[in-house]
Amino acid sequence: MKWREPWRASMRAQPPFNPFNAAVGLSFLGWLVFFLLLFAFASWTGRGSASAVLAIQIALAAAGTLASMLYLIRWMSPRKVSSGPRGIVIEKADQLTLIPWVEIENFSFSHRLSLPTLILTLRSSEVFSVTLGHQVQRSEIEREILQHAGQSARGEVGVGE
Repeated sequence: MKWREPWRASMRAQPPFNPFNAAVGLSFLGWLVFFLLLFAFASWTGRGSASAVLAIQIALAAAGTLASMLYLIRWMSPRKVSSGPRGIVIEKADQLTLIPWVEIENFSFSHRLSLPTLILTLRSSEVFSVTLGHQVQRSEIEREILQHAGQSARGEVGVGE
């Protein structure tokens, strides 16, 4: 496919950096519980010499640092998009998303932050926005979606421009 490689290589747009989102909070709580259990086990076995207040402070600092660093690494990782025989595959850090061709109900092209964007609406009412590079041919993407998704996918040309 002509558009697969440039589309994959041009994924640059990131969601806004937000270190106070739910994913960071859950990661922080998980690390906090891990470190508190580690300190509790160390004091139970008699190998821990730190006081409870110091152990809680160390656990809070370590959990916050690890949660923030993992979020930063995940946020900075590139996003790769490619098409396959079963659908569109989006890879970002440790997440893999498959959008099956048969689930695409509607698609449109838009411009967000001066970058062309493909907006996919699925039959389950989920909406996926995929930022494209400037060198990507919209006609190639539209032709491949219509070819694989069949006549059930409706394209809206020129939306948001």
